[in-house]
Amino acid sequence: MKNFSNRHWKVVCVFCTTFLFSVFFASKAQAQANSTGTATLNVRIVDVLLLTVNTTVVNLNFTDAASYQTGVSATLPAQLTVTSNRAFTLKVRAGGTNLVSSESGNTDVIPVNKISVSVANAAAIGGTASTVALSSADQNLIATAPAGIAKSFNMLYATAPNDSDFAKTAGTYTTTLTYTATVP
Repeated sequence: MKNFSNRHWKVVCVFCTTFLFSVFFASKAQAQANSTGTATLNVRIVDVLLLTVNTTVVNLNFTDAASYQTGVSATLPAQLTVTSNRAFTLKVRAGGTNLVSSESGNTDVIPVNKISVSVANAAAIGGTASTVALSSADQNLIATAPAGIAKSFNMLYATAPNDSDFAKTAGTYTTTLTYTATVP
C-alpha cells in the first residue's frame, strides 16, 4: 500500500461509492416495479330450488260435437318456472282420483286419468320427459332436468278423442293439481 497516493485513494473511494450507490438505487427501482400481493376469493353457493306456478287455472272446454270427437287440449305457455342450481325432477299429481262437479246436485265424476299432461317444450329444457295420465300419486313430467335459472315450462293438457267418460251432465268438473320440483 505504499505506492498508493492520496489521489489514488480518492479515485478508489469515488469508484466504490459510485458502484455501491448505483447498485442500491438499481435494486430499489426494480423492487418498486415488481411489488405483488395476494388475496383469497371465496364463492359460497347454497342450494336453491324454487317452483312458481304462473298460471293457476287450466281450462279444457268441450264446446261442440267436434270437441268430443277429436278431444280437447290446452297449452299454457310458461305456466311453471323452476330455478335450481342442481339437476331436478318435475312432478304432478291430482288432488283425488276424480274431477268432481261444482254444480249443486250433480254427482257425476270424471276420472282424472282421462287427462294427460306433458311439458310442451321438454326438448328445450332437457332431461327425460314423459306424458303422464293424471293420478292422485306423483307422476314424473321431467326427470333429471339440468340446473337452470328461471326455466319456463309450457304445459300441455289433453283428452283422448271419443272418450265416453266426458259424456256427463253439463257443468264444470274440477280437481287441484300439485306440481313438485325435487332434487336427488
